[in-house]
Amino acid sequence: MARVQPIFPHLVDPSGVNCSNIPRDIGITTDETRAYAVKNTEGQPEVQFGGTSNPYVDYQFIDLLHTLQAPRSQGYDETCFLSNGASQRTALQRAAF
Repeated sequence: MARVQPIFPHLVDPSGVNCSNIPRDIGITTDETRAYAVKNTEGQPEVQFGGTSNPYVDYQFIDLLHTLQAPRSQGYDETCFLSNGASQRTALQRAAF
């Protein structure tokens, strides 16, 4: 085993995560709303969002995914193992349907 000291960052506070699989309200954009946003931001990306999240995180349920990644050991590669397992399950589910 490699002599690497793993660093497990605190990615998200699980107590603040909505664990429901119900789609989150992120709003729907149209050509008009996007044109309005471009005009108001002078074409710059929006990076300030209210609350503790942003539309991308809410759309992808990224905060929920981070809470599921809970290493049980100090193995340096356990986090990669968890991520790969989740990716493989997703790929197999898509292939089956």
